[in-house]
Amino acid sequence: MISTHQLPASALAELSVGHGDRSVTNRLRAAQHSKHLWLLQELGKDVARTGERSPDIDAFRSGLDLLAKVQAEHPDEVARLISLPQVGAWLHDCITCLERGTVPDYGYLAVVAATAALGAGVGFELDIPVHGGELRLPGLGGLDIAPAGRLLAAGSEVAAENAASSVRLSSNGEHLTVGQFPPLRCDSLHPAVPGEPDDRTNTPTGARWASTPLIRATAAGHAWEVLVEASERHFGLFPFPPVAALTAGELGRWQDGIRAAWAVLARQKIWELDAFADVVSVIVPVAEADDVDLVSVTSPAAFGAIATSWSPDPVDLAEMLIHEYQHLKLSALLDVVPLISQGGGQALGYAAWRPDPRPASGLLQGMYAHLAVARFWDIQRGLEDDPDDRFRAQVLFERWRSTIESTADTLLAMNGCLTSEGTRFVEALKSQGQMLESGSVPAGVQELAEEVALDHWLTWQVRHIELDTDGIARAAAAFLDGGQPDREILTAGKVAAYTRQVDSTTRSQMLSLRQCQPKRFRQLRATGALALGQADMLLIEGSAAKAFEAYREEILTSADPMPQSWVGLALAASRTASAPLRAAFATRLPLMFEVHCYLTSQDVPSDPLDLAAWLS
Repeated sequence: MISTHQLPASALAELSVGHGDRSVTNRLRAAQHSKHLWLLQELGKDVARTGERSPDIDAFRSGLDLLAKVQAEHPDEVARLISLPQVGAWLHDCITCLERGTVPDYGYLAVVAATAALGAGVGFELDIPVHGGELRLPGLGGLDIAPAGRLLAAGSEVAAENAASSVRLSSNGEHLTVGQFPPLRCDSLHPAVPGEPDDRTNTPTGARWASTPLIRATAAGHAWEVLVEASERHFGLFPFPPVAALTAGELGRWQDGIRAAWAVLARQKIWELDAFADVVSVIVPVAEADDVDLVSVTSPAAFGAIATSWSPDPVDLAEMLIHEYQHLKLSALLDVVPLISQGGGQALGYAAWRPDPRPASGLLQGMYAHLAVARFWDIQRGLEDDPDDRFRAQVLFERWRSTIESTADTLLAMNGCLTSEGTRFVEALKSQGQMLESGSVPAGVQELAEEVALDHWLTWQVRHIELDTDGIARAAAAFLDGGQPDREILTAGKVAAYTRQVDSTTRSQMLSLRQCQPKRFRQLRATGALALGQADMLLIEGSAAKAFEAYREEILTSADPMPQSWVGLALAASRTASAPLRAAFATRLPLMFEVHCYLTSQDVPSDPLDLAAWLS
């Protein structure tokens, strides 16, 4: 039943400081359920308006009738199916197709309805559209019904490349018949825990059933069951390519890793793990981006699903789970309480966790997640016994706690971007960040965290701060004349999606590696395997003064723009230069870079140190 939802002030207050127990998340889950029902209703209205006939539309109508039948007898089973993130992703895909004028995957509703009927023990008979020779029952598993590359279509075989195909499903509540294959016992169609035998499985020859893997994790009295979905086509909405299939060994690896990560979270004792287990129901494995960064993402369209690459480190996996859980909570909250004003999402700002400028919604999401990340590393640094692991936890705590207040200030300065509720929400988050800043870290930890943060900030500025061409020419003329910088030039500049091509460098990767994987960083240094230029090597090795001169020489002797040399120069200056020069490099780098490039194009030499002194 579709309902309207409001959060009580106490629930909103809990969420605004990054928390939320089961009573709070149950409200969010109920709102997401109503959202799915509303989207389904909108899709049904579209089908009713068309009046057309097609196998997919017929399957939708039959599925809707079956769903209503199951709903009358077993409403809880229908509610469970409709709330699945797979179903949410499908509904989102359908509405997006309607907006774009393309044909939605109407027939998927028949699959949902059949799955609900199987779970409720309700008999049915209907034709199900088949894609790629596999019939997937959401949350249960998949049937391979295309032996030798052929599909079984409503009683006859058709070539797999044919666009339209379907298979007849019928069930008496105890057995399921798929086309002309022998019947399967309904109690054999269920998720399966990797490595655990199941006497109920009864898969006849010719219809190959593969259960969706189910991982069970238990720690400190908190239980979590999560499905591992590697083949759900509607999870293609995630920006990372999914893992096509997982071997038994890979599934075992995921199971061990998730259980170990769950134990890490339980050991920290600050997380509402029962609420987490209620919300997060699906893990979608995606391909690894590289061997340094763990990539993960959620979508407002798939509440309850986390897409992530693999990491052998359970602490990294635990941090990822908490990070993405926060995104899920906030996305669900935004469906109930508007925190970003309509039309207020056009302004862009700096996000310390992303290479690109972010709108207000992205800044809010990132700040919300990184408040939990900072809390995670704050607790973890007190639990680690290994010196390297403790050092990593210290650095990452320091790295992320400082971003909360600064991001809040950015959001609050974006006039008109936040609603009144949004302003109060951001101010509450800011106060939480300020509380974290009362903690102390060793001096070396603070220095490294600040250097990594500065590298990110400088690179972002050079990439995304756009300056007026005429203003650059006037600044160059003022510099040559020895005049004071024009105040308008100093304050000019706007954030642009991409102003200059500044690629990621090995230097930045090594700085990240030094904070996230100190053991591996030392190994690379010892083997001489770091692919670094002379200036970068000097900076990484701690010879900041020599690195400054090396970067300066690179800039002076090159006729080409050297944006990453300018970033390196500013990083070296942060360790060696006077306070005014450090401030100039940290805040005026795009202007220095552009004035130098302009003068070079006029065959006029300019020393980066002189430009910095002029701007300071």
